[in-house]
Amino acid sequence: MSRAAVLVLVVAVVLARPAPARAADADPAALVEALAGDDTQARYDAYRVLLASHPPEALPLLAKRVPTLPLAAQSFGTSVVAGYPADRTRPVYERWAASDAPYVRMFAGAHLLRQGDAKGSAAVVAVLKAEGTDPTALSMGLSQLTGLRDAAVTAAVRALVRPGAPVAVLGPALYHLQFVDDREAPRVAGPLLSSPDVATRALAAAFLWRTGDEARAADLAAALASPDLPYEAFVRMNPLLSNGPRLPEAVLDALVAIVEGKREGWYLPLVIAHLGTSAWGKAVPVLRTLLDDPGAGVAAAAFEALAKVPGGLRPDDVRALLTGPDEARRVAAAEVLRREDDPAGLDAVVDVLKTGKTARAEAARVLGTFRRRAAVDPLIDALLDPDVSVRAAAQNALAMTFQALFVYRRLDLAATGYRSNATPEANRAAVEKVRAWWRAAKDGDW
Repeated sequence: MSRAAVLVLVVAVVLARPAPARAADADPAALVEALAGDDTQARYDAYRVLLASHPPEALPLLAKRVPTLPLAAQSFGTSVVAGYPADRTRPVYERWAASDAPYVRMFAGAHLLRQGDAKGSAAVVAVLKAEGTDPTALSMGLSQLTGLRDAAVTAAVRALVRPGAPVAVLGPALYHLQFVDDREAPRVAGPLLSSPDVATRALAAAFLWRTGDEARAADLAAALASPDLPYEAFVRMNPLLSNGPRLPEAVLDALVAIVEGKREGWYLPLVIAHLGTSAWGKAVPVLRTLLDDPGAGVAAAAFEALAKVPGGLRPDDVRALLTGPDEARRVAAAEVLRREDDPAGLDAVVDVLKTGKTARAEAARVLGTFRRRAAVDPLIDALLDPDVSVRAAAQNALAMTFQALFVYRRLDLAATGYRSNATPEANRAAVEKVRAWWRAAKDGDW
């Protein structure tokens, strides 16, 4: 192939994990019934097949069966139904709006409201006002209301904000009221600050701070400092702490103390993420001690947080991670160095791409950001990787690399016939064309 050959690059990223082959041809009725089974894996496999294929025959079966399923399976069933065309789901939602299953009824009501049907409001309000509803079902139902602005629904959600409300309900209720900017909600949330329950106080303080009462930052920090605050309460308040104003310094200090104390039963990465988002310098010393922490996700979270704090990551600390046992951190460390124009991590990324188990697709992506000739051959090899996500990432990375190396050329790979979503065998001839072109072109004067 001549050096002047024009190559077309078509990036076909296919990241979806294929549905289990053993269930692909299953009868729709059997798949629906599998959602009700005790076998968790079989239930999940059936869900994935239904979600991927949406067989027409399954919809009437789901309409009848979903309200009778266990609560966890109801969420699978409603998710599948939501993927059918709106004109086919409307009768299902109208039927479910009268269901005795609280979550299914709220799900249906919320979707009817989104379709412009005011009857959905009545279905949602009926569940919100009912006494004795399972808190988990109510919490799941509240999560379906995101973005819905309906006066009757808002008033019913506001009525849930009261002393004694379960944390599982109070958290999503307050988040919804904050999201829809309910002006009456601070009035009902305020008295909760005097609750004897620290979780209730914490949620109320987080809500009031998020809605503009900056004085409540001290109450929030005090609640976070309490060793009696359950992790569930932090999870429930987390949406109120996220994607909003920078957290107050007193709150950030309280979060640092939680990390320093490694509070038992807490998933620290969720806490650490806030320290990174706020680029809180006081967190740097403790975060550096966690770079080799064996706890699930802790070291990775500490690394990501330090990367957001100016001067948080010292070059020597980063280079030490290039030879560590965690593939994802090796790749992340290499990317941090690359951003500082230090290519020292390139070999580590190539090694993960060739021999890794869990981070090869990310390694392919990061390798493309180096925009160096040394990245090309490993990326061409990765075009034949058995994992479609690795092939897609390698194809995209190769495009970036070629574009950087050959600035004045429009490089196209489609003429070779390569497609990342085709099998490696089907792509072999195309990849050999790319390899031959690269051998001819790499030492040329472009």
